[in-house]
Amino acid sequence: MTNRKDPDSGRHDEPAHRPFATGRFDPDDDSIVEELVMMISEHTDTDPTALPPLSEYVDPEALDTLVRSFQRDAASGSIAFTYDEYVVKVRADGGLSVERANAEK
Repeated sequence: MTNRKDPDSGRHDEPAHRPFATGRFDPDDDSIVEELVMMISEHTDTDPTALPPLSEYVDPEALDTLVRSFQRDAASGSIAFTYDEYVVKVRADGGLSVERANAEK
């Protein structure tokens, strides 16, 4: 997965109108759960084990299954959900973005 951090943003004071982390993943080779946790971990300087369990917010197995079905069944589509203080968006084309849930628009 390729992560890009917005060069104009700080680690904890990201602009409210855009994601603070974006990346791509291959649902056939990558686990969306692992990619998501690593992305947030890297962009917040937080050990992955210190993050809240994803399973408290979404069923990880169902998320992996849904994302893999995007590749098989849909040319387009997306899913968004809240994970702790973040809004996660996953696109059928393998795009992944994370932004602060409490950011004012």
